[in-house]
Amino acid sequence: MLPESITTHMYFWGSLVLLGLFAAIFYYRPDLRRRMIRMGIAVGILGVLSEAVFFQDYWHPPLVIRFGRFGGIEDFFFGFSFGGICVALYDVVFHKRLKKKGYPHYWIIPLLVVSEVLSILILSQYMNSIYASAIGFVLPAAAVIAVRRDLIVETVFSAILGASLLILMEMILLLLAPNYLRQYFLLYGEVPLIFGVVPITEFLWGAAFAAIVGPLRDFEFGYAPVRIEQKKSANSRR
Repeated sequence: MLPESITTHMYFWGSLVLLGLFAAIFYYRPDLRRRMIRMGIAVGILGVLSEAVFFQDYWHPPLVIRFGRFGGIEDFFFGFSFGGICVALYDVVFHKRLKKKGYPHYWIIPLLVVSEVLSILILSQYMNSIYASAIGFVLPAAAVIAVRRDLIVETVFSAILGASLLILMEMILLLLAPNYLRQYFLLYGEVPLIFGVVPITEFLWGAAFAAIVGPLRDFEFGYAPVRIEQKKSANSRR
């Protein structure tokens, strides 16, 4: 059993673990660095802001540094790392690089922002904010595969990989801090736990998030993932 001084801030330690994985992918795949950084910064900032909603009905963890009524430094580290990882994870796992294909669709970012904001503002009145947020991600992900059928595989596997990574990391951390959920998870006892450890809401949210983040830049700028053997060299992409 770890001391309480460590388990109390498991969110902080977990965000550092993700940051380490981000660094490993960043080093291994220089062609994906630009998109990882851009996505990471955007999601990190939004992660801090969104906690003003999630702290109301989903969870309320101790934070090392908190930014007013919003989230803390952990939220930025988590958002930066998880966002950057999810935008690259499919390409890394399946050894893909990028080639230009079709036309860019710059409207996907505004659609994602509007979908997420409206889902949280409206649906949170009828359901927990974590479900509302997940729905906000699913709608633009559906638009991506409706317009670009060739991105269906990337979208589906991004969702599976992103959610699985999140669950695996949280499972390890929660096994080290078995009382963490009881103390800080506001839905404790109300939702099923995967393997009796991790709330299923984490898998659902992680899958919805990764489903849109994974193919987002390919869809936005008109790229498609291809096997590395088909394209020996590649420049850094947006």
